[in-house]
Amino acid sequence: MLLERYPRFMRIRTLVGVALSLMVAETIARRRTPRRDWALPAESSDDLASPFEPMLTGRVMPQAFMDEFMLPLDASHDVVHDGVMERVWSVRWFRPILHLLARSDTLFPENATDAPTTMHIFIGRDKAGRLCHYWNRTFRFPHRERRINAHLVWEPARRWVAEWMGPGDCLEMAWHVQFAPPSVIEIDARMEALRLGSLRIPLPRLMQLDAYTVDTADSDRDDHLRCELTLSNPLLGRMFGYEGAFQVSRIPRHASPHTGEAVHA
Repeated sequence: MLLERYPRFMRIRTLVGVALSLMVAETIARRRTPRRDWALPAESSDDLASPFEPMLTGRVMPQAFMDEFMLPLDASHDVVHDGVMERVWSVRWFRPILHLLARSDTLFPENATDAPTTMHIFIGRDKAGRLCHYWNRTFRFPHRERRINAHLVWEPARRWVAEWMGPGDCLEMAWHVQFAPPSVIEIDARMEALRLGSLRIPLPRLMQLDAYTVDTADSDRDDHLRCELTLSNPLLGRMFGYEGAFQVSRIPRHASPHTGEAVHA
């Protein structure tokens, strides 16, 4: 009777219930999230040969990983991963958002098996003069090509590798990379913030996306590796991913991975 006579009380009760649910979910998400207190050094990017050097320096890794993560500024070559993604998938409700993200070469909505895929890695400096890896991925589907383009820099103040992507590089992904001997690299990445010009807007945990990647080097062929990526959210679960195998090779610096002709960073 009280609830029927006082509809405002019902609305307040509903809001309180939603708030409590979010608080519980936030607590669960934080408990499930591993801590990242790796005590990494805070080198300036000016002192580094690669943005990944603070996380991977001194590690004895397979050659495919050295080419992928430790490409230095003075290298005379770029690195190309050429292979096939055996499975590319996404959940149905997420695809309208993926259609929008495809316009800025961020993600895409296509689902497929055996999609030819190339990743071109080259090094340079970004507009701020920071040492930067450029990772440009091309997925070829039956009726179109899709791209995921990003650049990565070492952030000494936050002690992670920042991946910038999206329209105007507005999406900030924080990468934590760990080598598990003898042949696995784990990348635990998280969308930490939005960037609007000079304004950085940190995202609450429940709005963040987690991208977990496992790269496994082939023990028999030092130029081959497998890659598996899963994109998820603490509340919504798994949303997007792909898995497949690459052959790793070197091409002349800033050359096209498709034609061999010179291109510009």
